Amino acid sequence: MALDRFNTKKYSTVIATIERSAGNESVGDMWTESRTYPLDATLKQVLDWAAIDCSGRLTLTMDKSSVVAEEGK
Repeated sequence: MALDRFNTKKYSTVIATIERSAGNESVGDMWTESRTYPLDATLKQVLDWAAIDCSGRLTLTMDKSSVVAEEGK
């Protein structure tokens, strides 16, 4: 399945990654932060975390290490 990497029945956790910075393009620091959320977390919870000093891109991806065991196995 081509979109299996986004299968919410296969994975149980989402990773949110945000680009942050302090200062400006000449003088300052840039870094990324990540946080994991269960699939039942609300978008508001993710955005509340991301909005603190948000200066870059917010990326959400399925946590490939959170494979849910198939029933009957």
